[in-house]
Amino acid sequence: MVKPKTDLSKITEEDNLITDLAIDSLSMLLMSLAIENKFGIQIDEKQQFLTVKDVVDYVGNACNGKG
Repeated sequence: MVKPKTDLSKITEEDNLITDLAIDSLSMLLMSLAIENKFGIQIDEKQQFLTVKDVVDYVGNACNGKG
């Protein structure tokens, strides 16, 4: 899902999903489905994640009943 040879320990919240991690639209969809399954939340299909922080914040808010 992340570009090959990405050192997962060096991913930061500021990393851009597309430019830094090379996540394409299919990978974004698969990631969203995996998050929904793992955390039991529903991600709005219009939701756009640009950075790792966007994903973390969205999941945190959704799990706390704010999303």
